Amino acid sequence: MQTATAFILRQYVETLSAMQELWRLPAFAQRQWPWGDDESAFRQQSQQLLATLPDIVTSQPELAMPPAPFWLTAGIGGRKLEQIQAFVGQIQPSQTPLLEWCSGKGHLGRLLSFQQQRPVTSIEWNAQLCVAGQQAAQQHQLQQTFIHADALSNAGTAAIQAHPQVMALHACGQLHMRLLESAAFAKAEAIYVVPCCYPLIADEHYQPLSEILRGSDFPLTRRELKFVVQEQVTGGQRIENLRYTEVLWRLAYQIWRERHTGCSDYQPLRSVAKQYLTGTFSAFANWAAVQHGLNYDVSQAEQPLLEAALERKQLIDAIERVQSPFKRFLERLLILDRACFLEEQGYRVDIIEFCDYSITPRNYLLRAHQRHAESL
Repeated sequence: MQTATAFILRQYVETLSAMQELWRLPAFAQRQWPWGDDESAFRQQSQQLLATLPDIVTSQPELAMPPAPFWLTAGIGGRKLEQIQAFVGQIQPSQTPLLEWCSGKGHLGRLLSFQQQRPVTSIEWNAQLCVAGQQAAQQHQLQQTFIHADALSNAGTAAIQAHPQVMALHACGQLHMRLLESAAFAKAEAIYVVPCCYPLIADEHYQPLSEILRGSDFPLTRRELKFVVQEQVTGGQRIENLRYTEVLWRLAYQIWRERHTGCSDYQPLRSVAKQYLTGTFSAFANWAAVQHGLNYDVSQAEQPLLEAALERKQLIDAIERVQSPFKRFLERLLILDRACFLEEQGYRVDIIEFCDYSITPRNYLLRAHQRHAESL
């Protein structure tokens, strides 16, 4: 029998497929308005269709974590601490050993171990973070043990199999997908996962987890997964200024490259170090040109390029205003894919917005319990 989650996933696939000409288009590569009607008409059309899709949240946050003592939370940033406290509040109190996946210094595991007086094992690939986390656990006399290992290795699989419950707060794409698969196949009794960084996958194309999405004609590329997480809500004014500069300079370089080579095909650039965004455009353009095997003439006039880039940016901004509402709905589809997979493996799954979007845009928590374990 089809579950409610599966039914909703099919709705998302159908609706987003019908509107894919809007959101699949790479805005950065466009040279003119790509659709027949004006921006406002397309925005209205997309918003009306998206409004027909149901919310995916199945449960509201249930528990509240008691305030942690200051000496336990020292060194944890404000938003990160809020995320951890909200996450811990959704984990049912228990004495059952629990695995913290991709733990970093183990801040999450440390607070959970303290609040629930519970044994926690934290697995992390960075040896220095393991040492720092273990020292903090010993200092506060907590039942927290670190494993220094690659979570994607056999050691990671063994750690999952050795723990009845697992958790991950913002484990990146392939890492949280591996956790979900391995924990489900190991019949873990409880799984708590907040997915993050969907584009960080092993293949160029997304490999769905659920049978439903695998059976749908709904391919997603890594570029489209990047589109899902482009929303910016946590940066300050300096970050916004750097982002504006980066977009404008990338466009100006793209225009120079088109004129210089006669090729208008979009050519991607690597992520840029912030030092290039606080210097001169010519230094940035030279950095970019090297990647494409070109020589940028630093003596040429920059202003005409920047003015042309600003005009193109205004076009891209208009396209992105049409596309932007799709980001959250595509993320919901990815969350539904994970939830349906867990249901297919015999879990009862809650989808929870465990904290406010302003604290982190990746605020969907998957809380899954084995149906068999619940009946015992």
